[in-house]
Amino acid sequence: MSAPPQTKPPGGSTAWIHPRKARARPRAAGEAACGTAKPPLARSWSFPGSPPSLATPAFSSCPQAPPRRCPPTLGALQSALARRHTMNAFSHAPAGPDAGPEEHTVRDVRGLLALCREDMRGLRGLTLRGDFCDDDLRLLPATLQSLELSDCTGLTARGLSWLLALPLATLALRRMALRPEAVHALARHSRLATLELAHVPLDAEGARALAGAGSLATLRLDHCGLTPEGLAAVSSLPRLSRLQARGNGLGPEAAPALPGLRSLVELDLDGNRLGAEGAAVIARMQGLRTLSLNHNALGDDGARALAALPGLQTLSVQANQIGAAGAAALARGPALRALDLHRNRLGDAGVRALAGGTRWQQLDLARNGIGAEGAAALAHLPALDTLVIAHNPLGDAGAGALAASDSLRFLDAGDCRIGDTGASALSRCPQLASLVLNNSSAEGVRIGERGALALAASPSLEEIDLEGHAVGSAGARAFAANPRLRRLGLARNQVGNAGAHALAGSASLASLDLWDNRVTDKALHSRGAPWLRRRGPAPRWVSRAAG
Repeated sequence: MSAPPQTKPPGGSTAWIHPRKARARPRAAGEAACGTAKPPLARSWSFPGSPPSLATPAFSSCPQAPPRRCPPTLGALQSALARRHTMNAFSHAPAGPDAGPEEHTVRDVRGLLALCREDMRGLRGLTLRGDFCDDDLRLLPATLQSLELSDCTGLTARGLSWLLALPLATLALRRMALRPEAVHALARHSRLATLELAHVPLDAEGARALAGAGSLATLRLDHCGLTPEGLAAVSSLPRLSRLQARGNGLGPEAAPALPGLRSLVELDLDGNRLGAEGAAVIARMQGLRTLSLNHNALGDDGARALAALPGLQTLSVQANQIGAAGAAALARGPALRALDLHRNRLGDAGVRALAGGTRWQQLDLARNGIGAEGAAALAHLPALDTLVIAHNPLGDAGAGALAASDSLRFLDAGDCRIGDTGASALSRCPQLASLVLNNSSAEGVRIGERGALALAASPSLEEIDLEGHAVGSAGARAFAANPRLRRLGLARNQVGNAGAHALAGSASLASLDLWDNRVTDKALHSRGAPWLRRRGPAPRWVSRAAG
């Protein structure tokens, strides 16, 4: 799925290469952590219109993706599909020094005192991470609208009461203990619209205290030990429209509390154990528009129940043992347009059943045992814009089938055994703008010079990720000559210094990944490639500073 469009960073037009998803970039001292794009917690959620400090991707974890042109109502699944989009290595740099002190991260009292000595009139977002005490919160600037407190184990109700005087709209507390009186203090905040508690133990008494926070519209309670009684307590919140409660071990006995949330439009209960029985109760929540129930053992019966929701537009049901029967039921969902079925049991038969619903715009079908026959069924969906079908045995035949799509703009077919023939076919897909064909296997089919030349000649492609193939310096030169390419991933492709030099001359590339390509320090500092810059202790990451 695609994510919200990227914006040019304030203070300059620098683009940078984010470390690969296996190695998250450590946040530098002083770098904004509240309200900026950052590597989010696993399986985090984003609600359209939510404050930016908590706006992390919907059904998964990944940095911001390149812009997609998809309907705004499907933004949640767009981010979900993007999490396995390795083009997510392409991200904008943090704001430069000219951007102003809008957000900041502080890790100790000395840093907080130093911040207090600065002009903080523009400070809107702040993260305190570490050993802070109650009196430290008295130092917080009166302009704060978004605050994150992580690992602040010394805070009590007295300290949290200082927050009542701040115009906070968003508050996140992570990995710390709260007594009920501290929760009561938070509940008295009259402006707080979004509250996140992650790895913060919350018993039934604490949940009842939280139910007094009448201004809350968005609530996240992840890995908090939430009980059915606690869920019933927070279900009385009158304005709550978005609820996330992951990893709490909630079973079907907790589900009856949910229909009481009549204003709820978005619900995320990933990593619980609701089963088909719980899904049947959720199916009575007629106002739901976005739902995520990943890892809940729903099965086909659970899928059938959820398909009856009349207004549901976006659904994520990863790893739920859903097969062809469940897919057929979901195809009949009256409003469903975006669906995440990653790691289920569809096979080609399930995909054929799913393709009976021709309205699909965004699909994630990764790891479902889909071959060329299933790919052919998907190619005829007239509105399909975004497809993640990674880790399926498509082969070149499946790639050729998908190339017949007249609507597809974003395709992630990584680790699908696609070689030169399949890549050449996809280069002719008429609307395709973003393509991921990364290969994580040390063996098997690879795309070489022939496939690279075909992709480089594509009249529509703007973003390509070919990590782990063998395009070599000749392929790199072909990509360098393409005036449409904006983002290119060629990690582990034997590009070498010659290929890096060619790519340095590209007039269109804004982002480039040349990790593990035998590119030496000499090449990175060459006069012929002045914008190639090393990131980290080894010459693995390069970036471009435009203008």
